[in-house]
Amino acid sequence: MSYQFKLSHDQVNQVNISRWYLLEQVNQNPYPRPITVKAKVLSLLPIIDLSNAEPVNKNKHINDKVSHKINLRIEQIDGEQLTHPFVARVSISNVHLPMHLPLRLAMHLPLHAVGHLGSDSNATDNKRVLSQGDSVQLKLKLKPAHGFANLGSFSYVRWLKSNGIHFNGYVKPDANNQILLQQPSMRQSVQRRLQYLIQNSPVKNRSAQKAKQYLAFILALSIGDKSQLTQQHWQLLQNTGTQHLMAISGLHLSIIAGLGYLLGRLLLMLVPGAIFGRSWINAYGYLLPIAMSLILASFYAYLAGFAMPTIRALVMLWLFFMFRFLKLPFKPFRYLLSSAFVIVLIEPFAIFDISFYLSLLAVMIIIYGVYVFKHHLANRSWLLRFIASILLVQVVVSLMVLPLSLWFFNNMSLLSPIANIIVVPIMSISAIPLSLLTTISTIFLSTDYFSASFTSTGMSSQLAQDMTMLLLQLTAVSLDFCIEYLHWLDQFHIELPNMSSLFKSTCLFAALCGAFSWVLPATKKQKALFVALPTTLLLLMNLAMNVAITRISTNDQHAWRVVVFDVGHGLAVLIEKNGHAMLYDTGAKFKSGFNFIEASVMPYLQLSSILKPSILSLAQQSQLQSFPRKPHLGGRPQNLASSSPLDMVIISHSDNDHAGAINEIVKHGLSTHVISNADNVINRVRSANQAENKIHHTPCVKGQSINWQGLTIEMLWPEDIKGEENDDSCVLLIFDGKHRLLLPGDISKRVEAKLLSTLSHDIDLVIAPHHGSKSSSSLAFVEKLAPDYIVYSSGYLNRWHMPVQAVQQRYRQMGSKAFNTAEQGMLVFDINSNTNINTSINTITARSYRHDLWRPWPFN
Repeated sequence: MSYQFKLSHDQVNQVNISRWYLLEQVNQNPYPRPITVKAKVLSLLPIIDLSNAEPVNKNKHINDKVSHKINLRIEQIDGEQLTHPFVARVSISNVHLPMHLPLRLAMHLPLHAVGHLGSDSNATDNKRVLSQGDSVQLKLKLKPAHGFANLGSFSYVRWLKSNGIHFNGYVKPDANNQILLQQPSMRQSVQRRLQYLIQNSPVKNRSAQKAKQYLAFILALSIGDKSQLTQQHWQLLQNTGTQHLMAISGLHLSIIAGLGYLLGRLLLMLVPGAIFGRSWINAYGYLLPIAMSLILASFYAYLAGFAMPTIRALVMLWLFFMFRFLKLPFKPFRYLLSSAFVIVLIEPFAIFDISFYLSLLAVMIIIYGVYVFKHHLANRSWLLRFIASILLVQVVVSLMVLPLSLWFFNNMSLLSPIANIIVVPIMSISAIPLSLLTTISTIFLSTDYFSASFTSTGMSSQLAQDMTMLLLQLTAVSLDFCIEYLHWLDQFHIELPNMSSLFKSTCLFAALCGAFSWVLPATKKQKALFVALPTTLLLLMNLAMNVAITRISTNDQHAWRVVVFDVGHGLAVLIEKNGHAMLYDTGAKFKSGFNFIEASVMPYLQLSSILKPSILSLAQQSQLQSFPRKPHLGGRPQNLASSSPLDMVIISHSDNDHAGAINEIVKHGLSTHVISNADNVINRVRSANQAENKIHHTPCVKGQSINWQGLTIEMLWPEDIKGEENDDSCVLLIFDGKHRLLLPGDISKRVEAKLLSTLSHDIDLVIAPHHGSKSSSSLAFVEKLAPDYIVYSSGYLNRWHMPVQAVQQRYRQMGSKAFNTAEQGMLVFDINSNTNINTSINTITARSYRHDLWRPWPFN
C-alpha cells in the first residue's frame, strides 16, 4: 500500500477540523509503520504494577494479555521533537517497562505507594506503577482515530473528536519501552489515596461499610473518575434519569461556586474595617466573594480533569462574573452566545459533542422557567421563594429535557422529575460539597504537596487521616439515602410503548409547551402560537433527520433491504422484508465485552422499529417467545416465521469475527432459530435450551432451501455438516425472482472452484469472500459472477491490507461497483423485485452511512 503524505511530523500533527476530516476520508495513515514516541500519560489509571511483568516477547501480541486504554500526549516521534504535540488513545498491556533513570533519582510515589504497598514508602523505589503524569517511551502502532459507522449506534469517532484525540492504536512489545520519569499527578494521587483509605479502613461501623459500598460514586463526585461505576450502577442511573449527577458539570460547579461565594462573604464580614478601611471594603469588597467562588470552582474543575462539561460550566461561570465585574447588563441571549463563542474558541471539537448543545438548552430552559413562573413567586417570603425556585428549576429542567433525551438518544426516563426533585437538592447540600472537602483533606494528607505546611502547623498525618475518614463516612451516609431512594424508584420503571421517537418526542414536547403556556401571562392566541410553533419546528426537524432511516413500506411486497453493518474485520448482514428480519453472522466480540450485536445490530433494530424498546428485561422476553415450528429443509421450500425480533440467525462458521456475539443473540432473545454448523454455536444453543430458552437449531448443508417472506434462500455449501474452518462457511444464495444476493462467508479459491457450476451469471450483489483477501475471489469466480455490486466488509487500515489490490482490480474490470465498510460505513441496499417495473430503471438503490445516511453533527 502506498501513502501520499510527504509531511514532517509537525505538519502532520497541526490538527484542525478540516485536516481531521482529511485523515478520515482519504483512508490513509501518516504513520504506516511503528514509531517510537516519548509521551506523557494523561489518563487516570488503576494500579498497574509493571515491575514484575514478563520480559518483552515479540512473538506475543498485546491482545493476548489484559490491556488498558490510556491517553498519551505525544511530544516526540522517532527523535523529532514536536512543536504541536497531539493526543493518541492506545491499548497498553502489562508488558515489562524498566525505569530509564537510576532508582535513587526516580521520584517515589508516597500516595499511591501507601495504597499499593502499605506504609513503607521506601518500598516504592522497587515498584513501577504507571500513573497519570508519568513520562514514557513506547513503540506504538497508530492510525487516524476512527469509529464504526452504523445508524443508531454510539459514535465513537465523535467522542474521540470531542475529546481532542487524533489517533488510536496499541503499544508494540519492544525492549526499549520504558518509564522515563514517574511523576504522578495530584488527581492520580488523590484517587489512589482515597481508594486505599476506603478499602483498608477497619469496618467499625455502618458508615465505614457504606463508604466501601459507594467507593465508585465517591470517586466520581470527588475527581470525576467514573471508571469504577459498574453496568448495574449506570443502569440504575439511566432508569431514574440521574446519570448527570455522576458527571462533574454545571450543577456541581455552581454548587461549589455558590459555597465559595458564601465563604467569601463570610470572610468579608470577619475582616476588621480598620485594616483596609471601610471605604475600600465598600468599594472593592465585592471582589472577594467572586474571587473565592472562581478559585474553588476552578480547583474543582482541575480535579475533574478539565473534561469538556466542566470546561463549559467554568467558562459560563467566569463570563457571568465578568458581566458583573464590568457592570454590563445581563441579557440571557447575549450571555449564551458569548459562552458558546468562548467554548468553541477554547475547544473547537466541542461542536461534535451533543452535551454541548444540551447544556446550552438546559440554561435556556432554566431562564425560560424563571421568566414564566416569576409572577407566581412575587410577594412571597424570601425563604419560600428560595425553596420554590430550587424545586422549580428541577421540575422545569427535568420535564423539558425529556423530549430532548427521547429525540437525541431514543430513550428517556419518566421517573426523572421525581428522582431529581429529591436527589439533586440533597446531594447539593451534602454529598457534592462533602466530596470536595474530602478531596482537599486527602491532598493535605500527602507529604508530597504540603510537607512544609505540615512542619509549620504541626498537623499530624493521623489527624488528617481521621478527618478524611470522617468526611468520607459523612459523604457515604448522604449517598446511601440517595441511592436507596433511587433503588426504590427503580421498581416503578417502565418502558415506553413501541412508538417511533418522532411521534413520542413531538407529542411530549407539545404537551409540555401546553402545560407551561397555561401559566404564561398571555392571550389565548399567543398561547396557541407558543405551543404550535416550537412543536411544528421539532416535527420538521425530526422528519428531516429521519428521512435516511425510513423503513420500507410494509405494503410493498416486492421491496426488501440488505444492511451490511460496519463491524471492522468481520461480518454482520441483516435482511429486512415486510417488517421481518434475519441476520447472517454476528460480528466479533472482544475481551473487554464489546460486541457488535449490542453496539450496532440492536440499536439499528430498535431505530427501524423491528426491535421493540419494551423488550422486558430482554432476557425475560426470550423465555416468552413462541417456539417456532420446525421447518422441513430439503425438497419443497418451507415458509419460516418467528415472533422474535429476528426470524432466524445464520452463522457462517466459528471464527470470532463471524460468530463472536452468538451469546448476545441468546442472552437478549433476539431469535428462536439458529442455523449453523459451528460447534461453539451449537454448544451455546444447547446450553440455552437447558435453561428453557427454546432455541431451535438447524444445520447448514448444500441442497437445502428456505422460503422466507417470499425470498428463496438456497444453501450452496458445505457438503457436510461442519463449520470450523473458513472453507466450511455456510454459503447462501438469496433470490427474489429477479435479483440474487450471494453470501459466501470466508471461503477460499478451492471452494469457489467447486461452486462455479452451481452459480449463475446474473448475481446482482456479492459480499466479497473472506473480506477481499488474496486467498479468495479467483479470476474465474469473479468472471462467472460479474456482480453489479461488490461489498468488502473489512477493518479500517487493517494489518492484512484487505481488500487487496489484486482482488479489487478483478471486480473493477468486470464493471462491479465497489463498497467498503471501512471507508463508507454501514451500507444499505434497497431492492425492488417488481417485474412490472421498466427494466431500464435501476431497481437496486445503494446508500452508505458516510455519504448518504450520516446525520449532520452533532447528531451523527
